Amino acid sequence: MTLPRAPYRPTWTDIDRTATAAASHRARLLELLAEFASGGLLVAFSGGVDSSYLLHEARQCVPNLVAGIAVSESLGESELARARTFATDLGVRLVEVPTREIELPEYRRNAPDRCYFCKKTLFAELGPLAAKL
Repeated sequence: MTLPRAPYRPTWTDIDRTATAAASHRARLLELLAEFASGGLLVAFSGGVDSSYLLHEARQCVPNLVAGIAVSESLGESELARARTFATDLGVRLVEVPTREIELPEYRRNAPDRCYFCKKTLFAELGPLAAKL
């Protein structure tokens, strides 16, 4: 669906359709998360909106839930503090994983694909941690 240019004035039908789609996507997410309920789950948690939402939903159905956050020069202290508070408020164990993506020349180039190298570094650390936990 392509949205019209601003000003966008959704109709009630548009709003209902969007709400129905959102509910359907959430139901599917909960189904997928329920598959991890017995074995546990490690969520790569940045403290941003997307991973915060995922962590919140996972908390509803995965008893053995852990959040892993990359701690490096690229994460501000206030962002880390907010992430810690969020995880604590949810009752989720937060594991802080030191990453050193700043040492990668590909990351330091600051090109549009730098997030790929940041995530690659994080997942290289989280994979073994998930297996260990």
